[in-house]
Amino acid sequence: MLVFADIKRMLDHVDSEAYMSAATVRPGSHRRPQISVLAYDCDRCCFSLNDVMSQLMKGSLTYDELFYEVPIVERFSRTIPWVWNDLEHYEHGVSNLVHFTDMDFQPWLMIENPLTDLWVDALRIALSAGAVTHEDLVREERAGNVRPSLLVQIERGLRVDQLPASAKRKDLMFTPPHRIGFTMRPAVKRPVSRLLGLGKPAPSLLNRALRVAHGAGYQVMKRVKGDALNKH
Repeated sequence: MLVFADIKRMLDHVDSEAYMSAATVRPGSHRRPQISVLAYDCDRCCFSLNDVMSQLMKGSLTYDELFYEVPIVERFSRTIPWVWNDLEHYEHGVSNLVHFTDMDFQPWLMIENPLTDLWVDALRIALSAGAVTHEDLVREERAGNVRPSLLVQIERGLRVDQLPASAKRKDLMFTPPHRIGFTMRPAVKRPVSRLLGLGKPAPSLLNRALRVAHGAGYQVMKRVKGDALNKH
Protein backbone atom coordinates (compact mmCIF):
# COMPACT_ATOMS: atom_id res chain seq x y z
CA MET A 1 0.00 0.00 0.00
CA LEU A 2 0.94 3.66 -0.35
CA VAL A 3 0.06 6.28 2.26
CA PHE A 4 -0.27 9.92 1.22
CA ALA A 5 -1.48 11.54 4.45
CA ASP A 6 -0.83 11.42 8.18
CA ILE A 7 -2.28 8.05 9.25
CA LYS A 8 -3.26 9.56 12.62
CA ARG A 9 -6.02 11.47 10.83
CA MET A 10 -7.71 8.16 10.08
CA LEU A 11 -8.35 7.66 13.79
CA ASP A 12 -10.69 10.67 13.77
CA HIS A 13 -13.25 8.45 12.02
CA VAL A 14 -13.10 5.43 14.31
CA ASP A 15 -16.35 4.43 16.04
CA SER A 16 -15.62 4.85 19.75
CA GLU A 17 -18.18 2.16 20.60
CA ALA A 18 -16.79 -0.44 18.22
CA TYR A 19 -14.20 -3.06 19.05
CA MET A 20 -12.95 -2.90 15.46
CA SER A 21 -13.53 -0.26 12.79
CA ALA A 22 -12.92 -0.77 9.08
CA ALA A 23 -13.08 1.34 5.93
CA THR A 24 -15.93 1.62 3.47
CA VAL A 25 -15.38 1.15 -0.29
CA ARG A 26 -15.19 3.73 -3.06
CA PRO A 27 -18.70 4.35 -4.48
CA GLY A 28 -19.18 2.58 -7.79
CA SER A 29 -16.08 0.42 -7.38
CA HIS A 30 -18.09 -2.84 -7.28
CA ARG A 31 -15.69 -4.13 -4.63
CA ARG A 32 -16.87 -5.91 -1.51
CA PRO A 33 -16.06 -4.15 1.76
CA GLN A 34 -12.82 -5.46 3.23
CA ILE A 35 -10.93 -5.42 6.53
CA SER A 36 -7.55 -4.76 4.94
CA VAL A 37 -7.41 -1.46 6.87
CA LEU A 38 -8.54 -1.75 10.48
CA ALA A 39 -8.47 0.13 13.76
CA TYR A 40 -8.56 -2.02 16.90
CA ASP A 41 -9.67 -1.15 20.42
CA CYS A 42 -6.97 -3.26 22.03
CA ASP A 43 -8.61 -3.20 25.47
CA ARG A 44 -11.75 -4.84 24.09
CA CYS A 45 -10.33 -7.06 21.32
CA CYS A 46 -9.58 -10.10 23.44
CA PHE A 47 -9.91 -12.84 20.81
CA SER A 48 -7.13 -15.40 20.35
CA LEU A 49 -5.49 -15.59 16.95
CA ASN A 50 -4.73 -19.25 17.62
CA ASP A 51 -8.44 -19.90 18.22
CA VAL A 52 -9.36 -18.05 15.03
CA MET A 53 -6.85 -20.08 13.01
CA SER A 54 -8.14 -23.29 14.61
CA GLN A 55 -11.71 -22.44 13.60
CA LEU A 56 -10.58 -21.71 10.05
CA MET A 57 -8.70 -25.01 9.82
CA LYS A 58 -11.68 -26.96 11.21
CA GLY A 59 -14.14 -25.21 8.91
CA SER A 60 -16.30 -23.86 11.73
CA LEU A 61 -15.36 -20.39 10.48
CA THR A 62 -14.92 -19.56 6.80
CA TYR A 63 -12.57 -17.01 5.27
CA ASP A 64 -15.50 -15.02 3.86
CA GLU A 65 -17.22 -14.93 7.26
CA LEU A 66 -14.05 -13.70 8.93
CA PHE A 67 -13.17 -11.20 6.22
CA TYR A 68 -16.60 -9.72 5.50
CA GLU A 69 -18.71 -10.31 8.63
CA VAL A 70 -15.99 -10.19 11.33
CA PRO A 71 -17.83 -12.37 13.89
CA ILE A 72 -14.82 -12.55 16.22
CA VAL A 73 -15.69 -9.28 17.99
CA GLU A 74 -18.87 -8.19 19.72
CA ARG A 75 -19.20 -4.89 17.87
CA PHE A 76 -17.78 -4.11 14.43
CA SER A 77 -18.34 -0.99 12.33
CA ARG A 78 -17.37 0.61 9.03
CA THR A 79 -16.96 4.28 9.79
CA ILE A 80 -13.55 4.92 8.21
CA PRO A 81 -14.00 6.69 4.84
CA TRP A 82 -12.91 4.82 1.72
CA VAL A 83 -10.18 7.41 1.05
CA TRP A 84 -8.19 5.53 3.73
CA ASN A 85 -8.42 2.28 1.78
CA ASP A 86 -8.74 3.16 -1.90
CA LEU A 87 -8.56 -0.22 -3.63
CA GLU A 88 -6.52 -0.28 -6.86
CA HIS A 89 -7.31 3.39 -7.44
CA TYR A 90 -5.56 6.72 -6.92
CA GLU A 91 -7.04 10.19 -7.10
CA HIS A 92 -4.61 13.01 -6.44
CA GLY A 93 -5.56 15.05 -3.40
CA VAL A 94 -8.34 12.60 -2.49
CA SER A 95 -6.81 9.17 -1.89
CA ASN A 96 -5.06 9.08 1.48
CA LEU A 97 -4.11 5.42 1.21
CA VAL A 98 -3.95 3.21 -1.86
CA HIS A 99 -4.14 -0.53 -1.34
CA PHE A 100 -3.02 -3.05 -3.98
CA THR A 101 -5.29 -5.97 -3.10
CA ASP A 102 -5.59 -7.58 -6.54
CA MET A 103 -2.68 -9.97 -6.14
CA ASP A 104 -2.34 -10.81 -9.83
CA PHE A 105 -1.81 -7.16 -10.80
CA GLN A 106 0.27 -5.74 -7.98
CA PRO A 107 2.78 -3.27 -9.50
CA TRP A 108 5.81 -5.22 -8.29
CA LEU A 109 4.46 -8.24 -10.20
CA MET A 110 2.80 -6.81 -13.32
CA ILE A 111 3.57 -3.68 -15.33
CA GLU A 112 -0.02 -3.72 -16.61
CA ASN A 113 -1.22 -2.14 -13.37
CA PRO A 114 -2.06 1.50 -14.27
CA LEU A 115 -0.53 2.64 -10.96
CA THR A 116 2.83 0.94 -11.52
CA ASP A 117 4.69 4.20 -12.13
CA LEU A 118 3.17 5.72 -8.99
CA TRP A 119 4.34 2.75 -6.91
CA VAL A 120 7.81 2.73 -8.51
CA ASP A 121 8.18 6.45 -7.73
CA ALA A 122 7.51 5.60 -4.07
CA LEU A 123 10.07 2.80 -4.27
CA ARG A 124 12.65 5.26 -5.59
CA ILE A 125 11.98 7.53 -2.60
CA ALA A 126 12.46 4.54 -0.27
CA LEU A 127 15.75 3.72 -2.01
CA SER A 128 16.97 7.31 -1.67
CA ALA A 129 16.07 7.29 2.03
CA GLY A 130 17.88 4.01 2.60
CA ALA A 131 14.70 2.22 3.72
CA VAL A 132 15.21 -0.21 0.81
CA THR A 133 18.54 -1.06 -0.78
CA HIS A 134 19.49 -2.10 -4.29
CA GLU A 135 20.70 -5.37 -2.79
CA ASP A 136 17.20 -5.93 -1.40
CA LEU A 137 15.75 -5.65 -4.90
CA VAL A 138 18.36 -7.96 -6.41
CA ARG A 139 17.67 -10.55 -3.72
CA GLU A 140 13.91 -10.40 -4.22
CA GLU A 141 14.23 -10.64 -8.00
CA ARG A 142 16.48 -13.68 -7.71
CA ALA A 143 14.06 -15.24 -5.22
CA GLY A 144 11.22 -14.84 -7.71
CA ASN A 145 9.23 -12.41 -5.57
CA VAL A 146 9.18 -9.45 -7.99
CA ARG A 147 8.99 -9.10 -11.77
CA PRO A 148 12.34 -9.12 -13.62
CA SER A 149 11.67 -5.74 -15.27
CA LEU A 150 11.56 -3.96 -11.90
CA LEU A 151 15.36 -3.88 -11.59
CA VAL A 152 15.68 -2.54 -15.13
CA GLN A 153 13.11 0.14 -14.37
CA ILE A 154 14.93 1.23 -11.20
CA GLU A 155 18.48 1.05 -12.54
CA ARG A 156 17.69 2.99 -15.71
CA GLY A 157 15.14 5.40 -14.22
CA LEU A 158 12.44 4.36 -16.66
CA ARG A 159 8.68 4.72 -16.73
CA VAL A 160 6.62 1.71 -17.78
CA ASP A 161 6.14 2.99 -21.32
CA GLN A 162 9.94 3.38 -21.63
CA LEU A 163 10.81 -0.21 -20.73
CA PRO A 164 12.71 -1.99 -23.52
CA ALA A 165 11.17 -5.02 -25.21
CA SER A 166 13.88 -7.25 -23.71
CA ALA A 167 12.69 -6.40 -20.18
CA LYS A 168 9.07 -7.02 -21.09
CA ARG A 169 9.99 -10.40 -22.61
CA LYS A 170 11.50 -11.44 -19.28
CA ASP A 171 8.23 -10.57 -17.58
CA LEU A 172 6.37 -12.86 -19.98
CA MET A 173 8.29 -15.78 -18.51
CA PHE A 174 7.61 -14.69 -14.93
CA THR A 175 4.95 -16.30 -12.73
CA PRO A 176 3.77 -14.37 -9.65
CA PRO A 177 4.84 -16.35 -6.56
CA HIS A 178 1.27 -16.90 -5.35
CA ARG A 179 0.44 -18.48 -8.72
CA ILE A 180 3.15 -21.14 -8.62
CA GLY A 181 1.40 -24.48 -8.98
CA PHE A 182 -1.99 -22.81 -9.51
CA THR A 183 -3.35 -25.99 -11.13
CA MET A 184 -1.85 -28.29 -8.48
CA ARG A 185 -3.07 -29.65 -5.19
CA PRO A 186 -1.61 -27.99 -2.08
CA ALA A 187 0.48 -31.07 -1.29
CA VAL A 188 2.25 -30.70 -4.63
CA LYS A 189 2.88 -26.94 -4.48
CA ARG A 190 5.62 -27.13 -1.84
CA PRO A 191 7.95 -29.50 -3.76
CA VAL A 192 7.30 -27.55 -6.97
CA SER A 193 8.27 -24.30 -5.20
CA ARG A 194 11.47 -25.94 -3.98
CA LEU A 195 12.25 -27.23 -7.45
CA LEU A 196 11.85 -23.70 -8.83
CA GLY A 197 14.11 -22.35 -6.08
CA LEU A 198 11.52 -19.88 -4.79
CA GLY A 199 12.79 -17.97 -1.79
CA LYS A 200 16.43 -18.78 -2.51
CA PRO A 201 18.69 -15.70 -2.52
CA ALA A 202 20.79 -17.29 -5.29
CA PRO A 203 18.77 -19.88 -7.23
CA SER A 204 20.67 -22.22 -9.50
CA LEU A 205 20.63 -22.08 -13.30
CA LEU A 206 18.34 -25.11 -13.25
CA ASN A 207 15.94 -23.32 -10.88
CA ARG A 208 15.82 -20.27 -13.15
CA ALA A 209 15.39 -22.38 -16.30
CA LEU A 210 12.50 -24.24 -14.70
CA ARG A 211 10.93 -20.92 -13.71
CA VAL A 212 11.02 -19.79 -17.33
CA ALA A 213 9.32 -23.01 -18.42
CA HIS A 214 6.72 -22.70 -15.68
CA GLY A 215 6.17 -19.04 -16.55
CA ALA A 216 5.59 -19.93 -20.20
CA GLY A 217 3.02 -22.51 -19.12
CA TYR A 218 1.34 -19.96 -16.88
CA GLN A 219 1.08 -17.43 -19.70
CA VAL A 220 -0.45 -20.03 -22.02
CA MET A 221 -2.92 -21.12 -19.35
CA LYS A 222 -3.82 -17.49 -18.62
CA ARG A 223 -4.63 -16.92 -22.28
CA VAL A 224 -6.73 -20.09 -22.45
CA LYS A 225 -8.66 -19.55 -19.24
CA GLY A 226 -8.80 -15.75 -19.43
CA ASP A 227 -10.44 -13.96 -16.53
CA ALA A 228 -11.36 -17.21 -14.79
CA LEU A 229 -7.71 -17.68 -13.81
CA ASN A 230 -7.64 -14.39 -11.94
CA LYS A 231 -10.41 -15.36 -9.52
CA HIS A 232 -8.99 -16.41 -6.17
